[in-house]
Amino acid sequence: MLVLDRTGDAEALGFDALADLLNINRVDREKARREGWHTLADLVAIHDLENSSERRGDEWGAGSPLYQACHVALIEFIRTAPAGALPDPFAPGGIFGPKLPPALTVV
Repeated sequence: MLVLDRTGDAEALGFDALADLLNINRVDREKARREGWHTLADLVAIHDLENSSERRGDEWGAGSPLYQACHVALIEFIRTAPAGALPDPFAPGGIFGPKLPPALTVV
Protein backbone atom coordinates (compact mmCIF):
# COMPACT_ATOMS: atom_id res chain seq x y z
CA MET A 1 0.00 0.00 0.00
CA LEU A 2 2.80 2.39 0.92
CA VAL A 3 4.95 1.64 -2.11
CA LEU A 4 2.07 1.82 -4.60
CA ASP A 5 1.30 5.28 -3.15
CA ARG A 6 -2.09 5.57 -4.84
CA THR A 7 -2.91 8.66 -2.77
CA GLY A 8 0.16 10.57 -4.03
CA ASP A 9 1.79 11.12 -0.64
CA ALA A 10 5.34 11.13 -2.06
CA GLU A 11 4.48 13.79 -4.61
CA ALA A 12 2.65 15.87 -2.00
CA LEU A 13 5.68 15.75 0.31
CA GLY A 14 8.20 16.57 -2.41
CA PHE A 15 11.56 14.91 -2.90
CA ASP A 16 13.46 16.73 -0.13
CA ALA A 17 10.86 16.05 2.57
CA LEU A 18 10.56 12.42 1.47
CA ALA A 19 14.34 12.03 1.54
CA ASP A 20 14.41 13.59 5.03
CA LEU A 21 11.71 11.19 6.26
CA LEU A 22 13.58 8.21 4.85
CA ASN A 23 16.91 9.50 6.23
CA ILE A 24 18.67 9.28 2.87
CA ASN A 25 22.26 10.52 3.12
CA ARG A 26 23.45 13.44 0.97
CA VAL A 27 25.44 11.40 -1.54
CA ASP A 28 22.61 8.95 -2.21
CA ARG A 29 20.10 11.81 -2.21
CA GLU A 30 21.94 13.58 -5.03
CA LYS A 31 22.28 10.35 -7.01
CA ALA A 32 18.55 9.68 -6.59
CA ARG A 33 17.76 13.20 -7.75
CA ARG A 34 20.02 12.82 -10.84
CA GLU A 35 18.57 9.41 -11.70
CA GLY A 36 14.97 10.58 -11.27
CA TRP A 37 14.19 8.23 -8.39
CA HIS A 38 11.37 10.12 -6.70
CA THR A 39 8.72 7.56 -5.74
CA LEU A 40 8.59 5.37 -2.66
CA ALA A 41 8.95 2.36 -4.94
CA ASP A 42 12.18 3.82 -6.38
CA LEU A 43 13.66 4.96 -3.09
CA VAL A 44 12.62 2.07 -0.83
CA ALA A 45 11.61 -1.07 -2.73
CA ILE A 46 14.11 -0.90 -5.61
CA HIS A 47 17.16 1.01 -4.36
CA ASP A 48 16.75 0.57 -0.55
CA LEU A 49 17.86 4.10 0.34
CA GLU A 50 16.08 4.32 3.72
CA ASN A 51 18.79 5.05 6.34
CA SER A 52 21.26 4.79 3.45
CA SER A 53 24.39 5.49 5.48
CA GLU A 54 23.74 2.39 7.61
CA ARG A 55 25.69 -0.76 6.74
CA ARG A 56 23.61 -3.83 5.91
CA GLY A 57 24.37 -7.43 5.13
CA ASP A 58 24.81 -8.57 1.55
CA GLU A 59 22.50 -11.55 1.86
CA TRP A 60 19.36 -11.64 -0.26
CA GLY A 61 16.48 -9.80 1.41
CA ALA A 62 18.66 -7.88 3.88
CA GLY A 63 17.90 -4.18 4.00
CA SER A 64 16.09 -1.41 5.78
CA PRO A 65 12.80 -2.07 7.60
CA LEU A 66 10.65 -0.66 4.79
CA TYR A 67 12.65 -2.59 2.18
CA GLN A 68 12.13 -5.80 4.15
CA ALA A 69 8.39 -5.07 4.38
CA CYS A 70 8.27 -4.65 0.59
CA HIS A 71 10.24 -7.86 0.19
CA VAL A 72 7.81 -9.80 2.38
CA ALA A 73 4.82 -8.29 0.54
CA LEU A 74 6.29 -9.33 -2.82
CA ILE A 75 6.93 -12.87 -1.58
CA GLU A 76 3.35 -13.08 -0.27
CA PHE A 77 2.00 -11.76 -3.59
CA ILE A 78 3.94 -14.40 -5.53
CA ARG A 79 2.95 -17.13 -3.07
CA THR A 80 -0.77 -16.36 -3.24
CA ALA A 81 -1.07 -15.48 -6.95
CA PRO A 82 -3.54 -17.70 -8.82
CA ALA A 83 -2.02 -20.38 -11.04
CA GLY A 84 -1.11 -18.93 -14.42
CA ALA A 85 -1.29 -15.30 -13.25
CA LEU A 86 2.49 -14.87 -13.23
CA PRO A 87 4.81 -15.62 -16.15
CA ASP A 88 6.84 -18.82 -16.06
CA PRO A 89 10.50 -17.78 -15.61
CA PHE A 90 11.61 -21.20 -16.95
CA ALA A 91 9.60 -20.98 -20.18
CA PRO A 92 11.46 -20.47 -23.47
CA GLY A 93 12.54 -16.84 -23.57
CA GLY A 94 11.99 -16.46 -19.80
CA ILE A 95 14.75 -15.21 -17.55
CA PHE A 96 15.81 -18.76 -16.57
CA GLY A 97 14.50 -20.56 -19.65
CA PRO A 98 16.19 -21.46 -22.90
CA LYS A 99 17.09 -18.49 -25.04
CA LEU A 100 15.06 -17.90 -28.18
CA PRO A 101 16.84 -17.20 -31.46
CA PRO A 102 16.86 -13.52 -32.40
CA ALA A 103 14.08 -12.27 -34.65
CA LEU A 104 15.79 -11.25 -37.88
CA THR A 105 14.27 -8.95 -40.46
CA VAL A 106 15.46 -7.93 -43.89
CA VAL A 107 15.46 -4.21 -44.47
